[in-house]
Amino acid sequence: MINETTLTISLIILMLFILAGVIYLFFVIMERLKINRVTALFYAFLQASVSIIIAGVVFQWMSPLTDPSELHFHHLLNYSFYPVIGWNVFLGIVAAAFIGNGAVHHLVSYRKSKLKYRD
Repeated sequence: MINETTLTISLIILMLFILAGVIYLFFVIMERLKINRVTALFYAFLQASVSIIIAGVVFQWMSPLTDPSELHFHHLLNYSFYPVIGWNVFLGIVAAAFIGNGAVHHLVSYRKSKLKYRD
């Protein structure tokens, strides 16, 4: 049975996935795309901001399906059972956005290096 403790533990795990996704994105930008540190910092900040905005928009669209109490995003400061479900869904979407963003950049860098070494 799912209770608030398991949902809170899953929140921590999702936060670790978000951290891993951000680190992966920084690694790909710095190492694979060979961008200098300052430019990579601003570029990664822009990518992270856009990913969070996209996740917020997707969550607002999905919130009636994932939040049975219909509290929606701006009421999720109340840590009862249903809002924790909503936070899990939101952080899951954010983690997927960051990991997907890093994977797309990885694919782009792989194709760039493949074209570079082919010439």
